[in-house]
Amino acid sequence: MVTKLKPKIKTNKLSVKMAFTFFSVIFIIEITLFVILYFVVINSMVSQEINNLLYRGDGYARMMQGDFTEKNINNAINTGIDDHSAMVIENNIKQIIKSSRKIDNEMLKHISELQNNARNVSESLDFHWVGDKYAATSSPIFEKNKKIGTIYMFLDRSYIQQLVFNFSKVFILIVLLSSLITILLLVYLSKVITRPLIKIKEGTEKITQGNYSLSLDINTHDELHDLARSIEELSTKLNLVKKERNEFLASIAHELRTPLTFIRGYADILKRPTITSVEKLEYITIIQEETDRLTQLLENLMMLAQLEEHEFKINKIEVNLKPFIENVKKKSSTFISQKNISLELKGIGNISAIFDPTRMEQVLINLLMNAFKYSKENSKIILEVKQNENFITFIVKDEGEGISEHELKHIFDHFYRIDKSRTRKSGGVGLGLAIVKQITELHKGRVFVNSKLNSGTEIQIIIPSKKTH
Repeated sequence: MVTKLKPKIKTNKLSVKMAFTFFSVIFIIEITLFVILYFVVINSMVSQEINNLLYRGDGYARMMQGDFTEKNINNAINTGIDDHSAMVIENNIKQIIKSSRKIDNEMLKHISELQNNARNVSESLDFHWVGDKYAATSSPIFEKNKKIGTIYMFLDRSYIQQLVFNFSKVFILIVLLSSLITILLLVYLSKVITRPLIKIKEGTEKITQGNYSLSLDINTHDELHDLARSIEELSTKLNLVKKERNEFLASIAHELRTPLTFIRGYADILKRPTITSVEKLEYITIIQEETDRLTQLLENLMMLAQLEEHEFKINKIEVNLKPFIENVKKKSSTFISQKNISLELKGIGNISAIFDPTRMEQVLINLLMNAFKYSKENSKIILEVKQNENFITFIVKDEGEGISEHELKHIFDHFYRIDKSRTRKSGGVGLGLAIVKQITELHKGRVFVNSKLNSGTEIQIIIPSKKTH
């Protein structure tokens, strides 16, 4: 029997990483500052105790000035000592005449060091509370400006070590409390920071599962808020793309099915031996028309794919507008005349501009075709050209049904159709105007639409009239 190992669950959460990183940095900084503070305070405490010891010695030295008698010496010895300090008094010839406790070798060593200085001023020896047994000071006794003796004061190391130990306990407690507070604060802050990230992660997972109704509700007013808003906008756009894609696929399926049904149906009829030559010619013509319709649909799809992939190239040359526009009118007359619609040209003079004539011809024919679809019989379509120093404007204006304000926002979206019925009469799958916009933008131009319901539509194509890079 083979036992399958369960995959390890990743526990390297961002909040843990952030908390650990922040804590490490702050802990190092805190410990460094605390260590510096610790030694500063310890040294200050030790210095203060030595200064107090020296101050006591100086006080007793002043007390003995003019009264350096045995009685006064005994009085100083009895009142100037405690359990952790000692006093030694010597005369002017460096003979010890009195001490508060038995003098050991360490005390004798310190007395010798202080005697060797021989500066007749109050002073203390350097003291290291870890290695030295005593802190020692000397205070000279004067009478009429003549040194008559010296008081040596000693403070036990154990007393200072006890002070250091007591302070160390308090200090360690402060370090532990500050570390605990730092940890709690960093955990809280890391969760505050990562909570929006977790929401964003969960939101993106919903998007990958096809749920585009996303509301992250992140109000941090910082970069995370901007990121969340961008993801919400992305979700909205993806939802629109999904909707457009489904509509597009339904449109393509319908548009492909219609010509294929006609082609298949009339091909079957042509197999019948009983049909006449006139009927055969009529059916072949229908098959040809539907084949052309199918070919045009596929070409539009290929062109749109190239535009989307930025593989579509334009070839700008200098174009004389008069023959160009007249050729557009000629090519459009085949469908314009079907409703007895007149096509009026305006502003056509002996002017020229630099653009891709093949692609701009396609743009104008698509616009004229669109105007034709939604125009009434016996109406008029105007194709006008305007030019200034730097730009040329093509205007296509009809007297048709017009476009509602809601539809205006979407007419250039890919795969969008104003006419949702998909009848063969209106035709199209919403690619024409999308292609118009893409080609115009490749010319560094812009498209503007002005329309009202039942009042017609005006579309302006504005492109640079000179060569641009």
